[in-house]
Amino acid sequence: MVRVLLALALLLGTAAPAAAGTLLGFPDRIIDGDSFTLCEGRACKEIHLCGIKAPSEGEDGFQESSDALMTILGGNLIKCTQVGGGTPCDEKGKPTDGEAISAQCFVGTRDIAVDMVKHGFACDLVSMSGGRYSGEGEGKPCDTKQSALTPAE
Repeated sequence: MVRVLLALALLLGTAAPAAAGTLLGFPDRIIDGDSFTLCEGRACKEIHLCGIKAPSEGEDGFQESSDALMTILGGNLIKCTQVGGGTPCDEKGKPTDGEAISAQCFVGTRDIAVDMVKHGFACDLVSMSGGRYSGEGEGKPCDTKQSALTPAE
């Protein structure tokens, strides 16, 4: 634990300040497979991963998708760029989704949404992402008339 805190102090002490629309923090709570809370110090904000859709509570696949997001996030430092700051969703998305901040988020250099779609725990909302998450055949686009994990025809 002491090593983690020391590493974080060094990282924060040497890192450049986050650009406007950039969030840097640790995950606190998983809401579902495409939403979680991110804490920057004591301030926590709800984040919605832009461009993907995962099952909501009560839908088939909810628990598996939520568990997968928890595994990907772990206790890692997460960097999120709010929609409008250079994300795949800039052209179609809004910076907020209700109370949540819509963002593209990374663990290191790995795009979290890519992992969720690639492994079948979410689908690509092509109308928002422009096909970023299913365009190379590694994930499925959503059929918005059915559940989040029903592939489009």
